[in-house]
Amino acid sequence: MFIDVEYLVNLIDSPGHLDFYGEVSTATCLSDGAILVIDVVEGVCAQTNSALRLVWKEAIRPCLLLNKIDRLFTELKMTPMEAYKRLQFIVEQINAIAGQLFVSKVIGDQEREEREDRPSSFSDSDQNEESSYFIPERGNVVFASALDGWGFRIDDFVKIWASKLSIDASVLRKAMWGDFYFSAKTKRVLPNAAAKGRQPLFVQMILDNVLAIYDSALLNPDDAHMLKIIHSLKLNVTPKELRSGGDRRALVKCIFGRWLPLAVAVLDTVCDTLPPPSSLPEQRLRQMMCKSGQNFDTLPEASKNMLPYLLHCSAKNAPTVVFISKLFAVDTGLLCRRSKEMADDRVNGVRLLVNGMSKKLRFADDATNVPLVLLASYITV
Repeated sequence: MFIDVEYLVNLIDSPGHLDFYGEVSTATCLSDGAILVIDVVEGVCAQTNSALRLVWKEAIRPCLLLNKIDRLFTELKMTPMEAYKRLQFIVEQINAIAGQLFVSKVIGDQEREEREDRPSSFSDSDQNEESSYFIPERGNVVFASALDGWGFRIDDFVKIWASKLSIDASVLRKAMWGDFYFSAKTKRVLPNAAAKGRQPLFVQMILDNVLAIYDSALLNPDDAHMLKIIHSLKLNVTPKELRSGGDRRALVKCIFGRWLPLAVAVLDTVCDTLPPPSSLPEQRLRQMMCKSGQNFDTLPEASKNMLPYLLHCSAKNAPTVVFISKLFAVDTGLLCRRSKEMADDRVNGVRLLVNGMSKKLRFADDATNVPLVLLASYITV
């Protein structure tokens, strides 16, 4: 958790339905990172595949949120072990797609470099491969139930259990998602849980506890057991909240909200794994400046000279940059022809650089010239 540190996060909620693919495309153009949300009951579907491909196309870094885990217990009546296998299967599926996209990109880059007689960047691809997959122990996967307001990453439970069991946190983090179990006899984390008929750590230390709350508060109400869980977790739940007017679901939300708040898990993941604008990879910025299929080296010099300003992401001595991500066809007769004000200054003779080509706009007669650079991938002049 990030304490005493302020972050400014601009969130774009794009629809996931295939009919709104254009809206998702627009959102990715404006984003530094993406949260890929998957319904664990439905699993990986066509929308998931399309969204991940779009994220790869725009060269932005994603993190994964596995949502609706509550339904595995409340509707499908799965055991913790069955739920774990379901989650594991989904992570493997999404990583298989990511692997295909990564290999396709590497092959495409190599073919392009051979055509253009440029040095190979294969070593750079090797370095980027690790960040291409969703691996829970690396903190880029959130397990959640948005309905009940809870979410967590592996590290949230590593901190709890490492302290209780006196185990090195780095060892426990690597073993929490995989075929490992904890031996109460030896006080050690051991491999081959499946072969020995033992529950893996993720089930033993996480899902068993999650199901215990659903069971005592909702599925098979047991107030005594529920109070015991609340006290063991040291949660501040008032008597009024415990009564909750007979609404057992509200009680579940209250307990989980105090224990594993979803907002904290998501914000920690965003701040920890997704890059800020000042740390965006150069490839992402080069791609933003080009039309689809265009190579950065073919841009006019005036356009290429903008790259350092975008990389540094600083307002000092930099021109104003406007990025247009979406265009609408409008009858010019409907446009207002009055003089327009911008930041209390009336702008005259603003020079726009559209993919290196200069255009001059006149808004008013008594104004000063303002340097303005317009980056737009799909504007032609």
